[in-house]
Amino acid sequence: MNPDERRRELGRLLRSRRGSLRPEDIGLLSSPRRRAQGLRREDVAAASDISLSWYAWLEQGREIHPSAGALGRICETLRLTEVEREYVALLANRASRALSSQPGGDTSAQLNMVQRILDAFGETPAMLYNLRFDVMATNASARTIYGADVASCSSWRRNMIWRFFMDPGRRKLYPDATDDLAIRNLIQALRLNWARNSSDEMVGELIAELSAASREFEDIWERHEVARLSIVAGRLLPDQSAEPLRIQYSRLCLPTLPGYAIGAEIPSTAEDVAMLHRLLVRRA
Repeated sequence: MNPDERRRELGRLLRSRRGSLRPEDIGLLSSPRRRAQGLRREDVAAASDISLSWYAWLEQGREIHPSAGALGRICETLRLTEVEREYVALLANRASRALSSQPGGDTSAQLNMVQRILDAFGETPAMLYNLRFDVMATNASARTIYGADVASCSSWRRNMIWRFFMDPGRRKLYPDATDDLAIRNLIQALRLNWARNSSDEMVGELIAELSAASREFEDIWERHEVARLSIVAGRLLPDQSAEPLRIQYSRLCLPTLPGYAIGAEIPSTAEDVAMLHRLLVRRA
């Protein structure tokens, strides 16, 4: 994300959050004659103790350099969460350091070790993602669920988000469609990775591709939701399964491999463990 994109994204985020609040949310009286939806710019400026023109320039994406104090007051006014504040700091170049897209040290040796970790998950599907959620490595169980090509195909087809929106066959795996919390969390984390990664355009390319090709993705992306990778509940409906498999999507960041994460799909109950086992045996 280049500096111009950062400023524009910051402005879009501020406008989105301003529009989602009501005057009473920040201690202002709401007049019955008030016609504007959400907060007005002057509401945010006054509550944040900054000038209206300066705040307007910030929303417009102009090249200004807000102080940490001013940004903090705006975040407080707009009731931003901790991770949203981190995102604002990244967009305004106020973060202490950006996430490098390349790991240090002997990358090949570290990735070989990750493959051994994935294989150690046994019947639990496990995959290695890069920062835009391309699948870089898998274990046998993940290949059984998602297809043998999940980490070996070219172009966008190894990307978990792209396949969700653009591959009808893959989409059938997700009975909850766009309400699936796992894909929503990937998109929220993708936005954070986009701001963290200043030297590589790979995340921006995926966003542009999906925004142009999928109205569903664009609608979710325009909500400006941001979050870290987390453990979320979900359901998968593998081909030939009579009922969904209930799982906990567990995402684990790797300190020695910045820009990579392990995703494991843990069956939620003993019944789901047994269901997954039967499925793997049947497909072996």
